[in-house]
Amino acid sequence: MVTHHIIPRSLQKMIPDYDVDATYNLMLMPTKKGMVDLNLPTERFHYAHEGGHSAYNHMMQDLLVLIGLHTPLIFGLVFITRFILRKGVAGMPWK
Repeated sequence: MVTHHIIPRSLQKMIPDYDVDATYNLMLMPTKKGMVDLNLPTERFHYAHEGGHSAYNHMMQDLLVLIGLHTPLIFGLVFITRFILRKGVAGMPWK
């Protein structure tokens, strides 16, 4: 398991009043080995946290541009994104 920043660290400058290292912005995600060890479905391997995830970072950047510095919307984005990552909803860009 590794720690994933829901809003990536690389985007901190876009939202200076939001702490990307705070616990509300972090979640544990399995590596591929962790997914095998936990007997998780192999069709979710594309959500394993290994290496970079540039497509995800670009999506989050685009969403932050849309919602701006509105703190309630940022927290809503984090909540929804955490749910999607936990459920493995198809269509979430990753690699």
